[in-house]
Amino acid sequence: LDHLNKLNMLDLSNNEISEWVSNTSIQHNNSLTEVILSDNQIVTIKAEAFTNLELVEKLDLSKNKLTDIAAFVSFPVNSKLKELHLQSNLITLIPEIIFGKLPNLELFNVFSNKITSLPGQSGASINNSLKTLDLHDNLITTFPSAFLYELQTLETLDLHKNAITD
Repeated sequence: LDHLNKLNMLDLSNNEISEWVSNTSIQHNNSLTEVILSDNQIVTIKAEAFTNLELVEKLDLSKNKLTDIAAFVSFPVNSKLKELHLQSNLITLIPEIIFGKLPNLELFNVFSNKITSLPGQSGASINNSLKTLDLHDNLITTFPSAFLYELQTLETLDLHKNAITD
């Protein structure tokens, strides 16, 4: 893919990919802004998979078999990522540091997973760009007030179909 230097969007959805690792052909593409890997069998994402993907604005890994999203902490500091689609996976935990590592993130879809609680974070680790957070159809029982308080730019928060009691 190195020679496709005007490639803006790469769609690898509906395949049999089981692991997303570093792909030098993609990582040296300076025009790629959208990567779609939905409807695969991805269980693992290697941390180095995101090296040199600063220009990607939309990443769709929905409808896979992801349980752990700690690799997103390795996203480039100067990342332009605005949309992260992780819905319909098997994710149980959102790492506290993920919001601080994705400073331009505006839309975060993690609905239809197995998330039981949200980070109890406060302060600098929350990004100031998040506008839409969709957490519906999970197993969340409580919503930490510090987490909610820090989401100053949030316009849409969807928590329906959870088990929230307080």
